[in-house]
Amino acid sequence: MTTMHRCLIGMAVAVVLTQDASAYTKYVSVTVDATSGGVGFVNADLIVGSGHVQATQATCRLETGQIRYTYDGTAPTASVGLLWEVGEEKTITGNAVLQAFRGFRTSGTSGDLKCHLIG
Repeated sequence: MTTMHRCLIGMAVAVVLTQDASAYTKYVSVTVDATSGGVGFVNADLIVGSGHVQATQATCRLETGQIRYTYDGTAPTASVGLLWEVGEEKTITGNAVLQAFRGFRTSGTSGDLKCHLIG
């Protein structure tokens, strides 16, 4: 192996290690019940200062209980907000949007969101 090859391999490894060191991923489970004003993500999982960079995206699948959700400050209810059906996967992008997200169940069964946060 030539010195040039070693140098290129070293640079490639450094780039991969740098990208992995700054990446943030976390699995979270959110139970969406009938809490007045809606249920959101835990802010400590979303913001800087908890030992990680801020989350900028969440990919979530609703496993149980249909819900309605908003991310504009409107409080969701059983009849207000966008509908999220069981089995659907959605991606929510932007830290401010993640912090504003609120969900509310539409029936007697709470929604169970399984999510990966990415930053």
